[in-house]
Amino acid sequence: MKREEAEDRNARSKATRGLKKLVERLERQHMRAEEVVEGLQNQLGDPAIYDDKVAMKQAIDAHAKARAKADELLAEWEAAVAELDEAENR
Repeated sequence: MKREEAEDRNARSKATRGLKKLVERLERQHMRAEEVVEGLQNQLGDPAIYDDKVAMKQAIDAHAKARAKADELLAEWEAAVAELDEAENR
């Protein structure tokens, strides 16, 4: 009985190890993406950027792209966390 329980724990641990690494990697990527978004928001907060229409357009486009990437990474992280929770509770 105890041996079976230990084998089950070991199997669960092996199964979740990769998911834990994925969750950690996605979390780091998301944090970096949010830092990029924040930097672009700071640029857009500078009134001087609106004097240069080309720079303004580039900053707005870069912000939109960075925001979409951060949102995508957050969704991937949430899905990985849910999968990890499910795997740990089997």
